[in-house]
Amino acid sequence: MKVVFHGEENAATHGSGLTGVYQHHHQHQSSSRDRSQSSDTGRSVASVDSGYFGSYTCDDHRSDVHQCMTLPCDSSCSDDNERTSLYGPCTGTGIEATSWMEIWDYQGGASFLAFVAEDLTTGEKSLFTFFDAGVVGRDLKKALVALIELAETPLGCSRLVICIDRSIEADEMQSLTKGLAWAGFEMDTLDRWAEIRDVTSSRWLFMGMEV
Repeated sequence: MKVVFHGEENAATHGSGLTGVYQHHHQHQSSSRDRSQSSDTGRSVASVDSGYFGSYTCDDHRSDVHQCMTLPCDSSCSDDNERTSLYGPCTGTGIEATSWMEIWDYQGGASFLAFVAEDLTTGEKSLFTFFDAGVVGRDLKKALVALIELAETPLGCSRLVICIDRSIEADEMQSLTKGLAWAGFEMDTLDRWAEIRDVTSSRWLFMGMEV
């Protein structure tokens, strides 16, 4: 992807800039659990999961969902010059990654890295969001709705692309892609952002939709 999108960041893990927020929230959750521990004694820990776009129903599982939240990786790059030196000169497509973000879903217990790709000629923008192996077993329904709203209104994007980690187990991948297809996503390539056809990735599977 870094070849197609000039400025797309390094995926090296350096910890999250929002780790402090996570720890503060976790401490709050821990104190809440301590206050109610006596009333919860003997309750079994089990979750009822109706799929990636279903919901959790077990109280005990909800109390721990933030504790298990996946911390997204960050890049050490702090400016455009560093990003350019990592990946070399622009490919000449006129499309660049102009914004980067990490999105936290405290309801479903998931987090995502994302970036906005902008066509500098037409001004058209697309939001790319990464679903790595950390989304396995999470409730993604509300997160998906929020991503669509984020792309459409605040970011002014005309397209949302979900990049799914190909390392996810086959059965989990099938469930996830089926849910995304039901929500209106279709299999996608990077053709519209590149100068050649049938551009795919060995690491990511793309599903996109117009917003």
